[in-house]
Amino acid sequence: MELVENIFNSVWNKIIDWIKDPWILVLVFLVSSLMIFLPEEYIKLLKLNELVNQHGWIIGILFVISGIGLFIFVISKIIDWINKKIYYHNKKNRLKNLSIEEKKVLHRFIHFQERTINFSLIDNNIIKELSNQGLVRITIAGSVDPFECPFTIKEWVYKYLNKNKHLLKISEEESQNMGRREETRQDIRNRY
Repeated sequence: MELVENIFNSVWNKIIDWIKDPWILVLVFLVSSLMIFLPEEYIKLLKLNELVNQHGWIIGILFVISGIGLFIFVISKIIDWINKKIYYHNKKNRLKNLSIEEKKVLHRFIHFQERTINFSLIDNNIIKELSNQGLVRITIAGSVDPFECPFTIKEWVYKYLNKNKHLLKISEEESQNMGRREETRQDIRNRY
């Protein structure tokens, strides 16, 4: 019983993989549509008259199934394309609205023209936040220090920031605000 079930699952998976291939769907759709919509004289000329008459319902089912499969394939590709556009649009907007600390971290990648830089995990929450947002990723391979990890900037972020270096510039106003914040922090530390 288990052997039969394994064989059935194996065959079923191969059929599904075969159907998922868009070129197979296009071929089945074209052949079945030609057999359905060609004038009878062409079908007789190709000697497919008997096949169409006896198995026309199977050809019709193949036509409908392959047409639906192609429709679903095209719609899924359009949805994937739209999702990628939205994803990159949102990430680019995020890069346009970086905090001062985030600008400083990402500036290191661009200034040194490095794609991978080690950051302390203990006192650098900014790099962890950038990692959570998908702008950089942690690179564990080869890391021996438990307190410092290499982070790699995403390739598209690296290229985008190299083309738009002005996004990493800290304005005079931002610099003054940062100085005031640092003074406030220092005052609070001095009180305790």
